[in-house]
Amino acid sequence: MGQRGFSLIEVLVVMGIIAILLAVATIQFNEWSRKAVMEGEIKRLYADLMRVRQEAVYSKRERTVVLAPSRYDIYSSNVTSVGALTQNTLTYPIVWNGAGNQITFNLRGTTDNQKSICIDPSDNPAAYDSIVVSRARVRLGKRDIGGNCATTPTNYIQLR
Repeated sequence: MGQRGFSLIEVLVVMGIIAILLAVATIQFNEWSRKAVMEGEIKRLYADLMRVRQEAVYSKRERTVVLAPSRYDIYSSNVTSVGALTQNTLTYPIVWNGAGNQITFNLRGTTDNQKSICIDPSDNPAAYDSIVVSRARVRLGKRDIGGNCATTPTNYIQLR
């Protein structure tokens, strides 16, 4: 009985433990990946809004961002009947409140198109999933679970 090595039972137990750990890791990776994509999209939209706002101030011309559920377009003026400078496609849909789907920054960098923009669904794992555009400020935030961005945004968004 002085044989060296592993028995079949020991090998099967170790393989079972490895399979369980891989299954848990895969689930966690999928959630982490989804979270990273959502945060990346909202931060990219935030960066683009800030850039458009700065360009409006520096060029002394109005700049406009037009929102759609699956994308947003950036225009070099408040005229949106011409082609957009850039069109950005989104992986996850966005919703917003307020009248219309445009945010126009004037030559002072302010806007009258105050909105909250949120990534759907509301129970997402992202640390940032919302943008609140006020007259003179653009801020990132996190929507409370169950919060509806399209109806009463400021009650449901934790600004950061």
